[in-house]
This record gives sequence, structure tokens and C-alpha cells, in this order.
Amino acid sequence: MTKIVWLAALFTLGLVLSGCAQQETKSSDAPAPSDPAAAYEVAMANANAAQQKAASAGGEWRDTGKLMEKAQEAAKAGDYAAAKALADKAAFQYKTGYEQAQSQKNVGNPRYLY
Repeated sequence: MTKIVWLAALFTLGLVLSGCAQQETKSSDAPAPSDPAAAYEVAMANANAAQQKAASAGGEWRDTGKLMEKAQEAAKAGDYAAAKALADKAAFQYKTGYEQAQSQKNVGNPRYLY
């Protein structure tokens, strides 16, 4: 009886681990470029696309544009790692701003304002 329990546990563990391995491969959209400048360009393109989407919903946050400017300045200075990190952070904020705008779309004002 204990052999069956152990086999079932090992089988379940194998399924869980294979599911985790598959999830990791799905989460990455494309392989990261090995060139830091190219990685920055990809990150900046993603941030620009996210900015346009956020702007279409009225979900741009106040200081996210400053992150984009800092990313461009870091790239001009040759610090592509910092530039990519800033562009990634800006893209995250734009995506979150878009989601926030969508979630608040038809909420309206609180009752006490009427």
C-alpha cells in the first residue's frame, strides 16, 4: 500500500514540476537580445506601445513620462542596463495605468457627492 502512495506522490510531483517548467517558457515572449543596446531598444519599443495603449484609455500616470526621459538619457550616456531597467519600469506603470483606467471606467462618483 505504501508503494502506491509513494508512486502517486512521485507522479503528482512530476506533473507539478513539468507544469512549472512549461509555465516559464510561456512567460517569455521572445529571447532577450544579447546586445545591451538592442535589449534597450526592445524595452523602449514595448514601453512606447504600452504608453499609447494607456493614453487611449486615459490611464497615463503623472510621473511615468519622466521615467521614459531618464531611460533615454541613460541610453545616450551609454548605460544601457539602467536605460532598459527604466524603460521596463515605465512599461509596467503604463500597463498598470491602463488596467486601472479600465477597472474604473464606469464606476462613477461615490453616493455622498450627489
